[in-house]
Amino acid sequence: MGNSFGGIKTSKVMKINGETFELKTPVKPEEVVKGYPGYVLLESEAVKHYGIRAKPLRPCQKLKPNRLCFLVQLSEAPKETVPRRVRSGLNMSAEQ
Repeated sequence: MGNSFGGIKTSKVMKINGETFELKTPVKPEEVVKGYPGYVLLESEAVKHYGIRAKPLRPCQKLKPNRLCFLVQLSEAPKETVPRRVRSGLNMSAEQ
């Protein structure tokens, strides 16, 4: 039963395959994803609340100690298609 005053504070990062690794805080997300191009960090609390709509951590934001983050690869957003205009065969006018 000991207190850990002044102990090393770490943050855990979990990959999609279930591997986890610990980082000494303070550390920025840009340093973590440097070796993983196309990947971003998501906080576990944001994923719990927002699911797939969770926003990635900003590169300049610091990771909080004793927190879990997910290292995920974001797929490209589907290209937006321009809605087609549909013309019906009915001609309507205000004239009678």
